[in-house]
Amino acid sequence: MAVESHSVDAKSSQSKQVAIALLLVAVALLILPFVCRLDGKPHADREQFVGRFHPLIVHLPIGLILLVPLLEIVGRWRPALREAAEFVLVLSVFSCFGAVTLGYLLAYGSGETGAVVVRHTWGGISLTIGVCCCMVVRPWWTTHNMHGILRGVYPCLLLCVVAVLAWTAHEGGSLTHGTNYLTEYLPSSLKGWPLVGATQADVSVVPDSFYARHIHLS
Repeated sequence: MAVESHSVDAKSSQSKQVAIALLLVAVALLILPFVCRLDGKPHADREQFVGRFHPLIVHLPIGLILLVPLLEIVGRWRPALREAAEFVLVLSVFSCFGAVTLGYLLAYGSGETGAVVVRHTWGGISLTIGVCCCMVVRPWWTTHNMHGILRGVYPCLLLCVVAVLAWTAHEGGSLTHGTNYLTEYLPSSLKGWPLVGATQADVSVVPDSFYARHIHLS
């Protein structure tokens, strides 16, 4: 009995240490854009070199994050898969942090700026913080220490993370393919919708964007 109690205390202490570490990561990400501003000026070549690996790993957190809720749901009937969800969530944290770091180095090193770049940057930061929050809350959710409304905190966080992921991925796609890439061939009846019509702006509206300077004219 004493051994079991000691094991629970050790696990609780470890969870607190992880929570503190993730909190520090979240704070660091929040202050990053204010410390290293995207001022539109190119910086060191080594930052661009490292940053250009961003497209190589950016799809890794997407797949991992989408896998987590699937494993959590199926894990209700297969507990082993719920244990796997924890491991995948840990990988999601590291992959998000890596993707954000490389992406910021790419934008900062090459001097890229603009509304889409800023939105994509903050989307990546928000996504990483959201995954960190999921990592902090999940231990209490799995041990049934949450009841009532609190019991739904972790599932709601996962849902929000998936929504932020979709938005951030869309902004990233707009950087490489243009803001109207998804809606260019929509049926004319759907193009009249207000939210859809807002994405039909021509690239000439933002002539200094990354898309306009490097892709649209190529």
